[in-house]
Amino acid sequence: MHPKKNKMKKSTILLLSTISALSFGQQNKVGINTKTPHATLEIQHYNPTSNTDTSVEGILIPRVSRLRAFQMGDKSKVKESTLIYIDNVSTGAKAGTMADVDTKGFYYFSTDLNKWVKLSTSSQSSFVDTNTHIYNSNGTLQGERTVNHNNHYLTFKTGTGKVVVEGKTLIKGEFYRVASNITTEAQRNYYVKSSTATEYGDHVIINRLSHGVTNIYLPTTPENMYEGRELCIINVGGGSVTIHNLSIGDGQQKTLAPNIATCILSTGQKWIMTSRY
Repeated sequence: MHPKKNKMKKSTILLLSTISALSFGQQNKVGINTKTPHATLEIQHYNPTSNTDTSVEGILIPRVSRLRAFQMGDKSKVKESTLIYIDNVSTGAKAGTMADVDTKGFYYFSTDLNKWVKLSTSSQSSFVDTNTHIYNSNGTLQGERTVNHNNHYLTFKTGTGKVVVEGKTLIKGEFYRVASNITTEAQRNYYVKSSTATEYGDHVIINRLSHGVTNIYLPTTPENMYEGRELCIINVGGGSVTIHNLSIGDGQQKTLAPNIATCILSTGQKWIMTSRY
C-alpha cells in the first residue's frame, strides 16, 4: 500500500475513534460529552466542574456572507428553521431572500416568508421578525395592555403627521398641553390648537385649579387663524390666567380672573373678545 494512503487511512480511523469517544447514541439521540442525552442532540461541557479551565466552550454556527446566503437559494432549497450567522453584509444585495439582512448577526430561514429573518437583538424582548413592529406594520392587541410611565414623559413628535383616534378616548385624570421648554408641572402653559381649512381646533377650554395653567396662547395671525372660528375660555381655577395674542383695545382684557369666562372670535386677521361673564 502506498505510504501516503496508509497514513491517511490511519488518520481517518483515529478521527472516527475520537468522535465515537465523545459522541454517544441512545434511542436515536446524540450526546456529546454525555452518555444520556435528554434531547435529539445534547452537548455537555467538556469540563463542567472546573473553575480554572480556560478552554473555549460553545457551538459555532456556520458563518457566511450575505452574498453566500443569497446563493443558497429560496424555500425550494433552504429548509424551514435553518440557522446561520451573517458575518459580512458588504457583499450581496438587501433584496429577495436577503430583504431583512442588513447587519451582522444570527438569521433563520422562514419558508412562509421565503426569506432569512433576523433573530432578536438584546434590545428586543422576544425572538420575532424585527421588521414587524409598530413602525411599518399594523397589528391587533390580544388583550389589555398597561404602560407605566413611572413619572416620565412620553413624547410624540408628529411633525407634519397626525395622531388619529378612531372611536372614543377615555382619559382618567387631568389633561393639559405644555410648552416644550416647561419642565415642572407648576408652570403650565396651554397652547390653543391651530385649525386648518379642513379641521377644527379647540372650542372650549376649562381651566381648573388642579390644572395650574397661568398662560393661554392663541394661534398667531394670519396663517393659523380662520374667519368665524370661536373659542370660549372658562377659568374656574384658583388664580388669574393671561391670554396671549389677543387684540388689545376696545376694552379687551388679557387677564381672566378666577370664576370668569370669555368667548373670543377670529376675524381672520385677529382675535377679538365677544363676551365676558
